[in-house]
Amino acid sequence: MQNYKSKKILALLLSGVLFAGSVNPVMASAAEVSEETQTDDTEQKADDERIAGEDAEKQSAVRESEAGNIEGSTAEQNSTEERDTENSSVSSAVEESTIEESKLEESTSEESKAEESTSEESKAEESTEEESKKENSTETESETEKTEESTTVESTSTEETTETQVTETETESTEEEETQEEIKALKSDRQISGEKNILSKYNTSFEGVDEENGNLHWWNGPSWNQNGISRKAYENSGALSSDCGEYYLEVSPNDGKSEAQICQDDIAAIIQPETTYEFTYYAKLVEGQDSGEVQFQISSVSDGWSSVVNAEIQYDKEITLDDSQWKQISGEFKLPVHDVRKQVLVKFAGSEGLSFCIDDLRIAAVDDENTGDDREISENILSNYNTSFEGVNESGNLYWWNGPSWSSDGISRKAYENSEKPSSDCGDYYLEVSPFDGKSEAQINDAGIAALIQPESTYEFTYYAKLSEGQENGAVRLEV
Repeated sequence: MQNYKSKKILALLLSGVLFAGSVNPVMASAAEVSEETQTDDTEQKADDERIAGEDAEKQSAVRESEAGNIEGSTAEQNSTEERDTENSSVSSAVEESTIEESKLEESTSEESKAEESTSEESKAEESTEEESKKENSTETESETEKTEESTTVESTSTEETTETQVTETETESTEEEETQEEIKALKSDRQISGEKNILSKYNTSFEGVDEENGNLHWWNGPSWNQNGISRKAYENSGALSSDCGEYYLEVSPNDGKSEAQICQDDIAAIIQPETTYEFTYYAKLVEGQDSGEVQFQISSVSDGWSSVVNAEIQYDKEITLDDSQWKQISGEFKLPVHDVRKQVLVKFAGSEGLSFCIDDLRIAAVDDENTGDDREISENILSNYNTSFEGVNESGNLYWWNGPSWSSDGISRKAYENSEKPSSDCGDYYLEVSPFDGKSEAQINDAGIAALIQPESTYEFTYYAKLSEGQENGAVRLEV
């Protein structure tokens, strides 16, 4: 019963139902309570049973209700928990979202700051880049200037190099040509340009021939005709020099002589006595000739060939001719004074029975900056010996000077009159020489002169001369 009441009370507590009869706050007497208790025991039992049944029903209902309430409460609790969970999840999500947003904001802020920093760095970098660009620009300009200078230098160097290479190429080409020419011909160190060849119009390249008979212009053999001489063409080997033309002279024996010669009055006017000339020519032996000599000759010839004076020939070097290669011969010559000279002979003469070839003869006066009419002498070593012919003694005789008999006979001092003096340095007088005892001479001799003019020494001289009025021609020479 106790257990039942406990359960009943628990059921009531759970259902929240409180019966008024169960607890009566009004106080009753003990007798009444006892009678009522006895009287009502039966009723009480019936009631108890009834109540028990009701209670059982109610308990069952309560249990069902409790079960429903528990289920509802559980459902509610579960729903609440679910809502709480959802809310918590949402809240958590919100909080997480908020946290993330906060973090994002912080990140954004940091990124913003980073961006600002980056922006500043970018600006700094841009500034640096601009400065770098300026520096690079400056450096570029500097480098450009240097490059331009370098390019200019390289261009100039390249031009100079190109010009040098072209010059070297031309030089090499010239050297090759010269080498090829030297293979064909052994050249002399002495060279005479074609413009300076004073005999160029006398067919010294042997190109000109008579169209009718093929005879060489100007040149003759030993008998003064074309016998023994002929013009030959260069064949497969080609000319030995670009200046030699296409032909050369071949000399063969005729009447026992091997000669080619030319002699003209006009040449006598070109080649003067006591003048130094230089010459060059090419020579070789005809194929099959083992040995032999060829001589070059210059001679002064009188009218009718009664008198012949040969020039002294000085060769630059001794040359041995052969039939395999052309060789250039060179040297100098000077014709002596020849009172009766009429013509000048130029000749090539070979040894007996020799056949030889000649080409490109050239003759020119030796170059001298102070020769001929251009020569001027400022210091006269004989000025004390009255060489201006101004001084005379009381008798009118010239100081120092004598005629052919070592007297004043045949010589006299004359004053310049209407005619002008040849030079302002000549003074007022000149020397006139007339024949005496068949001689026309003016001379001086003194031991002091021997001390001034030494042997084995070269001296130069100048003087003015002319023939006296009425004299048609004649030669005057200086002798020491």
